[in-house]
Amino acid sequence: MGAGIRTVASLVLLAACTFPAAQTPTPSPPAEPVASATPPPSVGATGAPPSASPTPDVGAIPAFSGREVITTTIAGLRVRQLPGIQTQVITDLLSFDAELEVIMGPLVVDELGWYLVRDADADAPEFEEGWVAAGFEPEANLRSTGRVAQGSPVIVALAQTGDAEYGPISIPDDRHIIRWAAVDPEGVRCQFSVSLAAGSGEPVPTIRSTVGPGVIPGTTQSSFFVSQPTLRGQLFLTAETDCAWTLAVLREEPTLQPSATP
Repeated sequence: MGAGIRTVASLVLLAACTFPAAQTPTPSPPAEPVASATPPPSVGATGAPPSASPTPDVGAIPAFSGREVITTTIAGLRVRQLPGIQTQVITDLLSFDAELEVIMGPLVVDELGWYLVRDADADAPEFEEGWVAAGFEPEANLRSTGRVAQGSPVIVALAQTGDAEYGPISIPDDRHIIRWAAVDPEGVRCQFSVSLAAGSGEPVPTIRSTVGPGVIPGTTQSSFFVSQPTLRGQLFLTAETDCAWTLAVLREEPTLQPSATP
């Protein structure tokens, strides 16, 4: 591939996000909360969203980069286990101006763009990570703070629908993982395949998955890089797929070991 690798025109990195194609709209879908320019009153104890429905325009989904610190523009935004308005809620009713760190996204599910985020706010409610609906400009649910998270493990985050090529990605050692999520825009079945190559070396198959009607998340563990010692340095990624997808390359975070008994 080399430094002259082609850049697929439809790819926008989460150094400059892309927006996957929206699924075929279904009649009157439920909606996550939609932001307003000033802090609105919190939603009720049931966590019911406002009555306004989002406009399903993927071009109006706000673009954020991996490691970017963003903040909520409404009170009552939900954090979910997977993208989608019917998936499990991890924590409900985030406060107005709650800070979040972007891991990857957006992925369009249920006509909404979803980002995988970490809790970056000291205030309650506390959670480790989850997916939030970004809403649509000019009144999105989320906005940038102009800052990046210090010490973030995210190396690069990508989002795309269909084939893509990207690089170089710096992976100096085997202590890295790849997290991804994919969905069929048609809600039927798609194939998601990703390979990595070092410079002009042969591509090494890295992710292979058949994605059904729902969202499929996955992780390529560091053991993959241990078994592929040629995948070091400046690597190039190729995706061959008819899915909508997002992925992030991250440094593997150390696992805390229990302290020894005195």
